[in-house]
Amino acid sequence: PFASGKNYTPLNFSEMVSGYHTAHGQAFFAFSLIAAICLLVSWYPKELSNVYTDQYICKTLNLSWVDFRQCAPPIGMLLVICMQVPRPIDRDFVDMVVVNLHRTGAVSMIGGYCFSEVHCLSLGVFPRGCPVRFERGEWGMRLFWVMLCMLCGIGFFTCSQMEWLSRDWDCADVWRVPTLQDLEQMTKTAATADLVSAAAESMRNQKVLIVDTASGKCLAVKASVFWTEVLCGISMVFSLLTIWWYCPERHVDLQDVKELQKEDEEQRLYPEASSGPSHMEQGASYGSVAAAALPGANQPPKSK
Repeated sequence: PFASGKNYTPLNFSEMVSGYHTAHGQAFFAFSLIAAICLLVSWYPKELSNVYTDQYICKTLNLSWVDFRQCAPPIGMLLVICMQVPRPIDRDFVDMVVVNLHRTGAVSMIGGYCFSEVHCLSLGVFPRGCPVRFERGEWGMRLFWVMLCMLCGIGFFTCSQMEWLSRDWDCADVWRVPTLQDLEQMTKTAATADLVSAAAESMRNQKVLIVDTASGKCLAVKASVFWTEVLCGISMVFSLLTIWWYCPERHVDLQDVKELQKEDEEQRLYPEASSGPSHMEQGASYGSVAAAALPGANQPPKSK
């Protein structure tokens, strides 16, 4: 129905799934909420030995990298899914507050994860006494996904700025308040007859509607914004799956872990009868115990 011959293309993924009244919006909110809660309650940075870097402190925040990795991405994800992005035109002050909170959540989710992952991977090149061990091929695979995530994030920001500049081009989306002529044109065809009531309400409230969609270069810029955001999120998901795939705890026999915990408890209660060092300190993570239960746990760490 538009003069450009193209349907309306959402500016980004967040705009496409905004609105709790739509089926795709409800599905996005439900699954993203489940993912955020699972990340938050899993404590995987403290439970998996290939990301356990609790002995290092993020000096800027005065927070351990484990706690930063645990809290920043899921809390940012919660902000992203709860702050629904309004349409990219005719935004008021409240809309801009919501948009900025949404952006803050996105930076916390993607930026927080990438910074913590890069810090962990840097310990494979500059160990500095870190006990993090990388399996064969793990370091390179994790570096690929986190770098792809960062590049897509930078590309999303760059393309978003280009899209802002392209709104003045002739091929951009056209938003304006409908006129009587538009109403008459809508009533002539059955495909647009159901839009008459929405256009009339827009005229009464002086709210703009889209009357023509982007095409050509403008459409290509909008598509680049959309797909860089999608690829950024997909890269983060695959990065998390890679960590899980290579983590030693995935192959640990839980019976061995229970035996180690029992030995440590006996050493704590009867230190005079113990014959060796404890496998874990008081309050240590499950990951440190599980790593001790693995074959070759006392071997020197692999760099890559």
